[in-house]
Amino acid sequence: MGPQPFPVEETRPGALRRELADKGIDTETAEQALAQVSDDDERNAARDLVARRLRAGTDLSDRAERDKQTRRLASMLARKGYQPSTAFRIVGEVLDETLAQEPGSYGAGEYGGPEAHGPEAGGPEAEDIG
Repeated sequence: MGPQPFPVEETRPGALRRELADKGIDTETAEQALAQVSDDDERNAARDLVARRLRAGTDLSDRAERDKQTRRLASMLARKGYQPSTAFRIVGEVLDETLAQEPGSYGAGEYGGPEAHGPEAGGPEAEDIG
């Protein structure tokens, strides 16, 4: 009896299992290799990839542009084997961090929402007027 096919999974390890099987790697060797990759390693790799693929000069304060970039980047991660919920969460985190680092930004917060403004975020209300 030949090697058993790997179950189709939508997680990154599932995608790696399929890729290793396609390359003729036996199940035991593949499992040993996958055991060396932690969830944190996978998450960090995905975050790095999203950060590299984020187009420079993208106006993330524009909701339509941010939504477009979110769909594009989450789709890229999904094609690489990440679950959609994980892909959208990682993309959102990276975009929030990028927006918070942009000059003139009031900080992180989805779409620069109310939690990103105010005295505690260094917003206009924090200035002494008068």
